[in-house]
Order: sequence, then structure tokens, then C-alpha cells
Amino acid sequence: GKAVVRSTATGAVTDSIPVPSSLGFADASEGNITASAGGVFFAAAFASQFQQRIYRFEITSAGKVSGFSLVPDSAMPSQVAAMAASPDGSELAIAVQPGRLSAAEIVVINTAIGTHRVWRGGLARRGYRNLDINGLSWTSDQRELVFSAQLCWPDKVNSPCGIVSGEHRAAEVRTLNMAAGGGRLDSGRVLLRQSARYPYIASAAISPDGATITALVLHGPARVTISGAIPDHLSVVQISATTGQQLRVLYQRPTGPTLDWYLSPDASARHWLLDGVVADGPPGQSEPGFNGWIGNGQLHRLQPAGGYLAGEAW
Repeated sequence: GKAVVRSTATGAVTDSIPVPSSLGFADASEGNITASAGGVFFAAAFASQFQQRIYRFEITSAGKVSGFSLVPDSAMPSQVAAMAASPDGSELAIAVQPGRLSAAEIVVINTAIGTHRVWRGGLARRGYRNLDINGLSWTSDQRELVFSAQLCWPDKVNSPCGIVSGEHRAAEVRTLNMAAGGGRLDSGRVLLRQSARYPYIASAAISPDGATITALVLHGPARVTISGAIPDHLSVVQISATTGQQLRVLYQRPTGPTLDWYLSPDASARHWLLDGVVADGPPGQSEPGFNGWIGNGQLHRLQPAGGYLAGEAW
């Protein structure tokens, strides 16, 4: 894979990320790039077939990469599922999956000295084989990390899990106390659970003040795809973290030909980036997806549009 810097206005490439490896970056759809509120970016790139390392850099006003360097002691298994930088950039939360059938865990790295804190276990349930974590976000005071977890049988997150008859799926949005030195994934509060109203929580993030959950929810009749059956509509909704009451709908649309979806806030937490990724295949040989930012109930496309990009940060 390849990671580049683009102008949000024109889509023109202004620079590339100089990863020192021929293996390059993971597929963009892995969501392996994030930014702090202070403008520091972090990206995961392959050091070998089974290992990724985390790099940090900044972007100048001219769109050029500056200060590119390796985060100390940042070697991770190849399955980096999600990342989120703390608002001040001092820590980086990473959801990793040590093996294809292993349960996901969360590693928090001190980006200056490379020390690790790990949260794992505690969410196993009878009848579910996989645990995936596909959403990470911080409160502005950095006291809590919020993650969205999906328990599936038999496949991974953002698959048709739970839609086809005979399969099982559950989803939760939970908190972790960042004053702790690590622990179990079930050590914090439950903010939101899959329910009849929110039947398929694909991703979620907390607002900086901790008051609001923004969730990507799939719903509606299932459509049959090459990977199985997927709900035919998606909505981005905001929900009170205290009462669970739905506050507003930010955006909704048909899922179309997309098979994977990624929702993330920008560094200011005022704008939401949304990607709908098509099945594997080069441009021109599969139907287009979508990528852009949400504003006034519309998706404002980021160039190049078409769903072959994901995991943007700005």
C-alpha cells in the first residue's frame, strides 16, 4: 500500500509518506492513520510480513511531510485494526489482533518513550468466536478511551456477521479508565449496546466532552453480496452517552455496493470522515464506493472519490 498527502480542495498529491520499507503501508481500509488535536499524525506501516511499526510526522502549510520518525518500541502484530491519538499526541491507542482467530486487544503507547499499557480479555461470550475492535476515541481530558467492540461468529468485524440466518453478532461501545496501567476490556462502563433500534453498530466514537456518542449504524432489509447479506442502509447518528436517547441524524444513505465502512472524527472532532469501501479489485473493475466528510446532512466528497481510499486523517 501507499500513503500520500493530498489537498482537500483539489485532491492533488502534495507529498508522500517516506516509509523506509519496500512492503509499505497496510491497505488504507485498515484505518491505520490518525492525527492528534495538535496536528501530529501517526501511521502504521509494515516492517515485515507479520509486523507493523508506527511512525509520526507533521504536515506543513504547503502540504509537505515534516519530522518523520519512528515511535519508540512501536512494533505491532500485522493486524492493526484501528488507532487513535490522544488530543495532545502524548499517547497512541492501538487495537491489535495477534492472530486471525485471536481476540483483539488494546495497546496504549507513550509516544515519547515507547512504554506500553495493555487491555485484553473480559469480553468473551459463549457462542462467539471472534472479538474485533474497530473504533477508538479519547475524551478531551484524556481520562477515558472509548472503543466499539464486535463479537462475531464466525467471521470478523464489518462482515455480514449476524445478518445471515444461523450466525451470531453482538456489539458494544465501552470506556476504559486511562489512569490505570492496563487491565481487562470489560473494566469500564458500557455506553451503548446493539439493540432493536441499533441492530448493527459498525463503529462509534465519543465526543471530546464525553457527552455524545456518534455511531455508524446499518439497518434495513439485507441485500445479497458476494460476501453474504448486508443491510441496505446506513445512518450516522448522535446519541446521548448518559441516557441513550438519539439526539440527531447526521447523515444517511444506501450502503450500495460497499462491504466495509469507517467513521472517524477529524482532529478537531467537529467533522466526521466517512468511507464506504468496495470489494477488492482495481478501479474500473468494481462499482465505486464513497469517501468524504459529513456536513449539513450531506457527504462532501474528498478526492479522489470512489471508495478506493479509507483511513484518512486531516
